Amino acid sequence: MDSRREIAERIIARCRDRGRPIDTHPQFRDLLELWIDGSITMPEMRWRFIDLLRQDSVARRSAQLQDGQIRDFQNQDERHEAEGTD
Repeated sequence: MDSRREIAERIIARCRDRGRPIDTHPQFRDLLELWIDGSITMPEMRWRFIDLLRQDSVARRSAQLQDGQIRDFQNQDERHEAEGTD
């Protein structure tokens, strides 16, 4: 019987070969090690990983929104300067 580590490495390699790497998230390996050690189940690993991806998505959207608001404010200032108004 294959060890959990062997199973994980085989699946990671297969996904990478298919052009869909699954181990690019910085915390994926931490979760994988917990599963390999038997500290968490595969459904728990999946749930935690999905939660990490959601958190990343929220943070990315928040940063984009904040960046957009800053750019809007800068553009507004530039328009006022060009028009000679404050």
